[in-house]
Amino acid sequence: MTTETAPDPIIHDWSDDLEEELVEAGMEPPQAKAYARAFELGMARVLSVMATKEELLLTKQELQKSIDDLRNELHRDIAQLRDDLRREMGIRGRYLIFTMTIGFGILAALMGAILSKL
Repeated sequence: MTTETAPDPIIHDWSDDLEEELVEAGMEPPQAKAYARAFELGMARVLSVMATKEELLLTKQELQKSIDDLRNELHRDIAQLRDDLRREMGIRGRYLIFTMTIGFGILAALMGAILSKL
C-alpha cells in the first residue's frame, strides 16, 4: 500500500514552464508533457531523499553531544591515569627509599667492621 503526497507547487510550476518551453522549441505537446512529468517525478524523488535544514541541525547537535561525551570520558580517563600514576610512583618511591636505607645500613655495617679491624 502506498501513500500519495501532495505535489510540490514549485516543482509543478517548473514542470509546466518546462513543458511550455519544449512545445515552443518544437516538441509535440504529448511528448513535452511526458518530459515535464518525468522532470516533476525526478525532482520529487530528489527532494524526498534530501535532508532538511532541521534534520541537519539535529544531526549536528547529536554529533556535538557525542563529541562532548567522548571528551568528558577522555578527561575522566586521563584523571584516573594520573591518580594511578601518582599512586604507583608513591609506592615505588617508598620502595626505593626502603632499599636505599637497607643498602646504606649494610654499607655502614661493612665500613664499621672494616674500620674496627684496622
